[in-house]
Amino acid sequence: MAKAHKKDVIRVVTRSLPVKLKDEELRKVSRDLAEAVQDVAAEERRQTDLKAQMKQRLAELAAKKTRLALVVARGEEYRDVEIELIVTDGGQVEEVRTDTREIVIRRPLLDEERQRRLGS
Repeated sequence: MAKAHKKDVIRVVTRSLPVKLKDEELRKVSRDLAEAVQDVAAEERRQTDLKAQMKQRLAELAAKKTRLALVVARGEEYRDVEIELIVTDGGQVEEVRTDTREIVIRRPLLDEERQRRLGS
């Protein structure tokens, strides 16, 4: 590009124009680029891990919601309840809830229960 002859300068302005970099400037920009590439890769890994954690948390919350919806729909839920095993006069075993005294099941004595009863 030819140099303009200095005549009457009416004003000085600044424009963004291409400037050839010196070797040291080019090396610095290269180092900055390498650092930016590493930063992008690290951020992508961090976001991938974070997305996986968020997905897992959402799955846990959805499972809880489903479980609670079933409890509400049925009006009941399973809990550990203490049961008494009572041998009746007829040689049957009644499994009786201790909280409501309701008979859960009536069944024949198991062999080990019969032996235990004979041993007492």
